[in-house]
Amino acid sequence: LLHASQVADQKGGILFTGNSGVGKTTQAKLWEQYKGVKILCNDRTVLKKDNERWNTYGFPVDGSSPIYTNERRRLNAIVVLEQAESNTIVRLKGREAIVPVMQQFIIDVWNHEMRNKAMEYLFELLKDIPVYKLCCTPDERAVLCLSERLQKDGIWDV
Repeated sequence: LLHASQVADQKGGILFTGNSGVGKTTQAKLWEQYKGVKILCNDRTVLKKDNERWNTYGFPVDGSSPIYTNERRRLNAIVVLEQAESNTIVRLKGREAIVPVMQQFIIDVWNHEMRNKAMEYLFELLKDIPVYKLCCTPDERAVLCLSERLQKDGIWDV
């Protein structure tokens, strides 16, 4: 499980993750408004690798704004959010991505086996899926900043 908001179309989607209150719901709603994508979940998503491809699934326990589906979508990217006065985006590579994504995993830290398995999944996920850090404003400019970068990198053309 990952603490994230998920938006998607029929081709795939992205996860917005970060600490509570950072703007995951806001960014998801902006993408819904300006890009016409669907919000599949708003607080937690299930990540699973099927046939060499990472997929996401809505989770039926949701947080502040109950939005969830049981639909499966291909995962194109993970976006770590940070509030800012202007919009900038960088791709996090290797170690840079570990901590911000790991902090949003929902695991039983007391269960040694589960903790180790979660770390294995994390490393495999970060090897396969691009992670970006989006310092953003709560408006359409953030959507444009991220969508331009995803298109430029050939990650998702939405």
